Amino acid sequence: MKQTLMRFILGVVGVSVGLFCLVEVLAYVTWSLSNMGDRAFQEALQREVVDRERDVIGHHRVLEWNDRLRDFHEAPELAERVEAGTLEPVEQRLPKDPLVIDPPQQRGPYGGDWMRYAVGVGDVNSVFFGGRLTYDGLVRWCPMGEKILPNLARDWEVKESGRIYIIYLREGVRWSDGEPFTADDIVFWYEHVLLNEEITSTINREWKAGGEVMDLTKVDDYTIRIAFAEPRSLFIERTLGSRFFDAMLVPRHYMKQFHADFARPEPGEELKEGELPRWFRREMEERNYHRWPQLYSYMDRWQNPDKPTLKAWKLHRPPPSRPVVFVRNPYYWKVDPDGRQLPYIDRVSFHIFELEIIAMRAIQGLMPMQKRHIRFDRYALLMENQGVGNYEVRQWIAGSGNDLAIAPNLNHQDPATRELMRDPRFRKALSLALDREMINQARYYGQAQPRQVAASERSPFYDPEYESAYIEYDPERAIELLAEIGLERRRDGRWLGKDGRPLRFQIDVTNTPSGGDVLVDLVADAWTALGVRADVNRLARPLFTQRRAGRLHDFHVWEGEWEDNPIIQPRWHMPYYPGASPFAEEYALWFHTDGESGTEPSGDIRRVIERYREIEQELDRQKQIEMFAEISRLNRENLWVIGVLGKAPTPVVVHNHMRNVPDVALSTWEVRSPANTATEVYVWEGGN
Repeated sequence: MKQTLMRFILGVVGVSVGLFCLVEVLAYVTWSLSNMGDRAFQEALQREVVDRERDVIGHHRVLEWNDRLRDFHEAPELAERVEAGTLEPVEQRLPKDPLVIDPPQQRGPYGGDWMRYAVGVGDVNSVFFGGRLTYDGLVRWCPMGEKILPNLARDWEVKESGRIYIIYLREGVRWSDGEPFTADDIVFWYEHVLLNEEITSTINREWKAGGEVMDLTKVDDYTIRIAFAEPRSLFIERTLGSRFFDAMLVPRHYMKQFHADFARPEPGEELKEGELPRWFRREMEERNYHRWPQLYSYMDRWQNPDKPTLKAWKLHRPPPSRPVVFVRNPYYWKVDPDGRQLPYIDRVSFHIFELEIIAMRAIQGLMPMQKRHIRFDRYALLMENQGVGNYEVRQWIAGSGNDLAIAPNLNHQDPATRELMRDPRFRKALSLALDREMINQARYYGQAQPRQVAASERSPFYDPEYESAYIEYDPERAIELLAEIGLERRRDGRWLGKDGRPLRFQIDVTNTPSGGDVLVDLVADAWTALGVRADVNRLARPLFTQRRAGRLHDFHVWEGEWEDNPIIQPRWHMPYYPGASPFAEEYALWFHTDGESGTEPSGDIRRVIERYREIEQELDRQKQIEMFAEISRLNRENLWVIGVLGKAPTPVVVHNHMRNVPDVALSTWEVRSPANTATEVYVWEGGN
């Protein structure tokens, strides 16, 4: 017994010593990669991101096939199916006018498995069906986010100052099961999904103007007309190009099978009014559904491999399979300039691991290409191991204006806390208490920029005064502002609220895409040093979201949005929509529902909403810039959101056997990075 106990103790000691040594080794590596590290690493850190104004080698071009001879080619696996008689020839599967993507480096070859990494099944959904891997809506953004390009829509017209939109679809496109994609699919979505109250309980304001839902009609098989009650100047850029780029893409021929409007009785069956056919009820009973929209939603989910798609790859092995596998769509409607049907890569497989494991596999060279979950706090190790792992770390331009946007809850449920949060002096004091340059050196090797969540200097909406407002480190001025509010300070430096209790808050945080969440502890330390006790409340993503939705947070942390073009989604400049503007969720709900729900704002925050509504109706870009200048000024004066650091480059791991990945591109959710770089022409030559 004693010997067993001794062996156990020795084992524990051995493990402890091993862990200690490992920590020491990692500490040494971290030190060697810091400012005291080697010159090569420092030089790598100091590389400037390629200036976006000059011609960047590495971007694809979008062309039209026009009237060339239809001499097309396809992947070997599809050619075998054609030879066997199980698939039509490639020229019959492509549209009349396929979209042409000219790759930046090479055309083909076909083949390979693009191994991707995700942290969960929901993450796969966000990447693949959120359009971040394949971006196939009606229109799409170019690699640098400077202009909208044709896609499924080959052209469009804007009439009556943005009130009328005519969309011309690409003729002859087919769904992944070979059925035609036409205007009827979009009309089905409009009439039987968007306007069906049993499926769509609340219509998003993207589809409305002046409180009225848009009118959508079919002009012919490949033309639709959309009319709004008032001008909707941002409809193409914001709705079709970003937020709801693929909402209209519903396969009518497949989904109508599960829609009550199309449920026909079996021969000889008589139905009472409102009664569903027996076969339809059986489908519902098999899944224990009591309402038919539940069945519709179930069949419409992304995990359904039978649901046709227009994307470059279609689901083949859904979860819970590991990995989740997507295979090429034999009816994909794009080609390269030589007539090769895209995509080049055969398969995309998603392997699910924890964040730390994903980082290690990147370092080991087991990642063909990935941006997601490659956070800047891993940048040093990634740079150091490029040669060993046979990969390159590229620096894309971060579209986010800030890696850490701190949102005080202006709609807090506690009245005393709400009153304090709404005082701009309190928010400014907290901003002045942050030593941003220290945080920059400690976490970003000096590569980030202290700034508020303002428009980028690359943007026509740029406001340098807002960018630099209250970012200096001035704790003495912060103390003066807190005293101006009327707060009392104890001898130990702690500030008391007006109710006499010491101020104490929680900063809600979860893993952010940029890795900015690693900064939160330094923010909490700075505020606590000021005398405002701050505790970091680290949460799993679902609970993090639930607390925000319940208005339970004191401070909520996330990254900024696309600040090159802030009018597309001004979530940090105004209460834009619930779930995205955590500084004022109640006001965002009021704006989003045109006053039907939420809390009506007043004062300056009401004014920014009014100005943005004017922007939505104005097509002239110069006038939009002038209107947004007032929104920016009011943000500068009120500081509704506290920015910390931004403009650190976005690291992208690219294996040396992965081709056609650009050296630099815009990286942000709104342009669906990396899909904005035409992943359909990526080439993987690293084997299967």
